[in-house]
Amino acid sequence: MTIRRIAIIVSFVLGLSAVPFAALSYYSFAELSLQAYNQNGSITGQVQASGQPQGGVQVVVYRRIAGMLSFGSSSITDQQGTYQVTDLAPGGYVVWFWSEDYASEWYENASSAQTARQVNVTSGQVTSEIDAQLELPQEPLATAEVSTGGVTTNPGTGEITVSIPTGSRSDVRITRKITCASGNPVSALLRLTTNNGTENYSMSQIGQTTAYEATIPQAAVQSGNLIVQVTCSNGVESTSIGQIVLYDPSGIVTNARTGQPVEGAQVQLFELPGWEPKTSASDNREETCHTTETRPGTDWTELDPARDPENALGLFAAPDTGRIDPAANPQTTTPQGRYGWDVAEGCWYVVVQAEGYATTVSPIVGVPPAVEDLDLTLEPTISPLYLPLIAR
Repeated sequence: MTIRRIAIIVSFVLGLSAVPFAALSYYSFAELSLQAYNQNGSITGQVQASGQPQGGVQVVVYRRIAGMLSFGSSSITDQQGTYQVTDLAPGGYVVWFWSEDYASEWYENASSAQTARQVNVTSGQVTSEIDAQLELPQEPLATAEVSTGGVTTNPGTGEITVSIPTGSRSDVRITRKITCASGNPVSALLRLTTNNGTENYSMSQIGQTTAYEATIPQAAVQSGNLIVQVTCSNGVESTSIGQIVLYDPSGIVTNARTGQPVEGAQVQLFELPGWEPKTSASDNREETCHTTETRPGTDWTELDPARDPENALGLFAAPDTGRIDPAANPQTTTPQGRYGWDVAEGCWYVVVQAEGYATTVSPIVGVPPAVEDLDLTLEPTISPLYLPLIAR
């Protein structure tokens, strides 16, 4: 009787109306679960880069419902570049391909989730040939210099993101090579468009080169879009070159031996889909993570790293899913060693790499509340050379 009662409940939940009630008593819960699994679909394909199969590419599938994205599942390509993402509920999905060595992209060479072609999954069917051809990263559309922030480039579009801690703003100097599709450049403006309007900054030519530059002063630095508008002899041309994003710092990266900040370190952000922040220090549920309110001690040093640097755990956080701000991943640390994102609720960790240092992985941290003290140290891999003193 117990099995029959469970089977009836499951039949309504999973929509197994084709199974006669008279026969339900002969189905175990496991058998019904297997039927439900078999009703889901899957996505398969191959990823190539520079014309060759590419192994080790992360393939992430997001479900699209009413214009919003939620994590579906993920896979990693094998040495033949093939992958399979299974157990997907019927519906519409978008697929994202990420590699450390090539420009990431959404299915059918889209640069964002909003423009990605939807992949429809059907019950019990395999949606095949969802392939990708990864390309080398695009050259930056401009360069930026900022003394208190970091600059990253979207490898797929070349647009730059200038990330600056809210409380440590500084001048931002933008340089771009300027040409005209028709005619010759007459003048150029750097435009910063924010919620408060648009500010224009005249760009000056650097010597006899094609490069022009302009500086946004510290007091005028705000989050907004950067556009270069060129007046050419045959008309006006505008190019979006990126954005400025102000953020609350998440932590500082320092040299483990000297305590000095490490500038220019690469910080990658990872998320653990399905994990939840702990509700209390005694919360022992699996797939949960500590927060600033539940962690042991007053900082994160008593918690172990999320993973070994060589072993994967979690998913590289896609920049344009609306879950991280600034929408740039990875980041580079500022001259003060700072890095940071504002992130959605969930469990996160970072991996930090810098030339001459061993890779460091942070503990898994839960948000909310905000995490502003995920400070990490990098151990130098090159020891200083000490010459012996010779008495004379």
